[in-house]
Amino acid sequence: MITSNEMNRILRYLTRTGLPLDLQVEVRDHMVEQIETLMEEEKIDFEDAFSNVLKNWEKDLKPTFSLFELRMIPALQKKVTNEF
Repeated sequence: MITSNEMNRILRYLTRTGLPLDLQVEVRDHMVEQIETLMEEEKIDFEDAFSNVLKNWEKDLKPTFSLFELRMIPALQKKVTNEF
């Protein structure tokens, strides 16, 4: 189970990525599920699980330039925007 301090750490990280709030909520939910699964199945602590999950999300959260917004945004946001 994720503690409130650990949840805050996830939220601070996602806020720093620049994701809009709606995507932050979605990504947070997926990250929490992945972290909890790793902690339970692999018997590792939050720090190790969080680090592993961040590696999995690295490509999607990497900043990339958006011609539509004329600024750097997370790759996931660009992908979602392009789908619309």
